[in-house]
Amino acid sequence: MPESLDELFVKLEKIFNKKKHLYIFLHDNPDPDAIASGWAFQYLVKKKFNINSTIVYAGIIARAENNAMVKLLNIPLVPFSKIKCSSRYYYALLDTQPEAGNNSLPDNITPEIVIDHHALKNKLSSEFALIRTGIGATATIIFELIRYVNLEISANLATAMYYALSSETKDLGREAGERDMKAYLDLFPKTNKKILSKIIHPKNSPEFFYFLAKGLNNACSRKHIAYSHLGIVPYPDYLHQIADLLLTCKNIRWSLCTGWVDSTLYLSLRATNSRAKAGVLVRKLVGKKGKAGGHDTMAGGKLQLNIDIDDVMRKRIEQTVTNRFIRYCGKAQNQVTKKFIEY
Repeated sequence: MPESLDELFVKLEKIFNKKKHLYIFLHDNPDPDAIASGWAFQYLVKKKFNINSTIVYAGIIARAENNAMVKLLNIPLVPFSKIKCSSRYYYALLDTQPEAGNNSLPDNITPEIVIDHHALKNKLSSEFALIRTGIGATATIIFELIRYVNLEISANLATAMYYALSSETKDLGREAGERDMKAYLDLFPKTNKKILSKIIHPKNSPEFFYFLAKGLNNACSRKHIAYSHLGIVPYPDYLHQIADLLLTCKNIRWSLCTGWVDSTLYLSLRATNSRAKAGVLVRKLVGKKGKAGGHDTMAGGKLQLNIDIDDVMRKRIEQTVTNRFIRYCGKAQNQVTKKFIEY
């Protein structure tokens, strides 16, 4: 039976009674949900428990919307390379979990706090674990904690949390429940509308249009699935944007986009069916040596090869992933593959 909010705050109070500082770790290459949740949790622990904290991320914040969100709202993020972990600090994981393969918290550190809306990866040994898979965004979970202790939410924080909810649930159209809807509607009146508009409609770099063109040029369809391999990319964010875009094509129910960062193949998978179990499928695509996770309609994974690889090997691995994708999507097997540029 889930613990009540009273019980959860008692647990937090017991945790915050010895040390003075908390490191809040987000997943690598953080998205708006992770960023807003980390910032909101930082605000909560400072106001409620007088605990100072640092929001830590690894990777790159590359997507134009995410960059605009951080810069326009002055969200205080610190790169992982600039901190030194030790037992003197508390640790929290937000929008991710231990051993998920998508965060940079050192393996020898057990976080005291884990807050996430993804399915439980492994049994947690953290003192405070708040996993709510029925909620569409981690931001909703933090919003409920803040509201429970009657803290005011500033316009900037409301804007960050609202945009997190909006992007994570596609404006409540993807894996959102009543609690997400309540948070979404409660936050919107408090947002800074001018800043929100600039976040939603940011300026994109020429590099973005290069990879957009490459993604569409390489895109293929087969019955109800679409996929595109981008090859070498500077960071994984482009994959999510291409996968989202391919899913908007008529009759497409599954979309997949892959790209290489050094010797790691990243995958972004999307589905239209709310019961598609995309997280299960992407784990099959990367196999036992890969890391993957997600929800019913959206998921991601990576296959890290600790060896030097050439273009021939990249193409071979991409073809293996494509074959698995086609096979696992059933009815697509006997259909003809057609490139989008042929239409």
